[in-house]
Amino acid sequence: MIGSLPVAGNTSLTGGVGSLVSSTGDAVSSVGSGLSEGLGQLGTGNNAVGTTLGVVGAATSNLGTGVSGLGQGIGALATSSPVEQVPLVNQVVAGAGQGVDRVGQAVTMLGNTLTPVGTSGPLSGATQGVSDALVPVVSLVENTTANVTRQTGLAGPLNQTLNQVGGALDQAGQQVAGTGNGNPLTSTLGQVVSNVGSTVSTTSGLAPTTGGARTGLLETVGGVVAGAGSGLAAGTGNPAVASVGGSTGQVGNTVAALGTVLGGNGVTNTAAGAPVAAVTQQVSAGVTPVVSGVASVTQQVGAATGVGAPVAGLLNQVGGAVASAGSQLGAATGNPVVSQVGATVSAVGGTVGQAGTLVNGSGGQSGGLGGVLGGVTGALGGAQR
Repeated sequence: MIGSLPVAGNTSLTGGVGSLVSSTGDAVSSVGSGLSEGLGQLGTGNNAVGTTLGVVGAATSNLGTGVSGLGQGIGALATSSPVEQVPLVNQVVAGAGQGVDRVGQAVTMLGNTLTPVGTSGPLSGATQGVSDALVPVVSLVENTTANVTRQTGLAGPLNQTLNQVGGALDQAGQQVAGTGNGNPLTSTLGQVVSNVGSTVSTTSGLAPTTGGARTGLLETVGGVVAGAGSGLAAGTGNPAVASVGGSTGQVGNTVAALGTVLGGNGVTNTAAGAPVAAVTQQVSAGVTPVVSGVASVTQQVGAATGVGAPVAGLLNQVGGAVASAGSQLGAATGNPVVSQVGATVSAVGGTVGQAGTLVNGSGGQSGGLGGVLGGVTGALGGAQR
């Protein structure tokens, strides 16, 4: 034990050092507990970030206690017989002990002040907001990692390796702590090693060996894109804007379908796209009058110059051909990814055909418009898969 080693015939100083080492161990323990009770509980509704920030205060308070103990040990050394007999040295040592003790008390007070800051007071709302925002991000990372490791066949070996390494570190930490017979230094070091081992074992959950495909990165990105498209289509009565929305929605569904390549479920994450859809719906409602006004002018120009009808006819033919190619592609195989790509191509074809109405308002775009409406309804339907 550090505190039992005599200095100048007295164990006061080494006792103070032992107090500092022990308090350092308490600080490490506080950090571990804070992380476990904070970020470790992310997603349970608690203020995980605020609780984790409280670790700073708790650890600071622990260290302050250790510094005070060291100062008290230095002060006690001044009263020992060898030091006490030298007046000048006695005064210097005693003064130094008091100074260190006061610093420790100040650090402890600071730690006690910082501890509740993250969960109460003006910062609590901000830390709670950050906690809530982190939940879907962490979930996305976990799901994507699980999908990829399962798809690549690495889940089993990686899971086993992480558990074995974590278990070995945990056992080694316990052995280190046990060799010191209560020595705060070896106990602290052993606890750190053991905690690292537990953390490594926990990360094996990122490579699960059981369970099915999850909603991963591409499903979420696809959901956002599809949501943007559905919002555009829902917020307008203009066929051209609606066609763009329909094509965008189908692109999003295609991105989501590609998630199966990474081991995901390939289902569009509509929850991720809902906030975006609400925004783009408002945007669509705002730009519709502008698009309609511009279309009215370009239709008049097309009619006056005589190029409106030919251009519209050409676009309608090209769009119809693209839409037909998409339909054939989708029907050629039972692969859901290929089928979704075909639906996207068909929607794009409808959009190309619908572009003809921008220069010709006299009709004749029924084929293109049919493709547009098919794209819109397909996007909306796909987003509900």
